[in-house]
Amino acid sequence: MEGAYNYLYCVSTMLDVYPFRIVGFLFGFSLASSYAAYHLLEEYQKASAALQASVEELKLSTEKVTSCQPTRMDLLTYNFRYPLMLDG
Repeated sequence: MEGAYNYLYCVSTMLDVYPFRIVGFLFGFSLASSYAAYHLLEEYQKASAALQASVEELKLSTEKVTSCQPTRMDLLTYNFRYPLMLDG
C-alpha cells in the first residue's frame, strides 16, 4: 500500500510542477529570442550606417572624377583655340 502511495504522490507532484516547466521553458525561449533579435537589429543598424557612409564616399569620389573630365564644349573651344596643323 505504501508503494502505491509513493507512486500517487510522485504523479501528483509531477502534475503540479509540469505546467510550471512549460511556462518556464516558454518564458526562457521568448527571453532568449528577444535578446537575439535585439542584438541582430543592433548589428543591422551598424552595417546599414557603414554602407550609407560608403555610398556617400563613393558619390563624392564620383563627383570629383566627373568634375575633372572636360566637357564637349571644353573640347570644342580647345580645338578652335589650338587647331591641328596638318600641313606643318
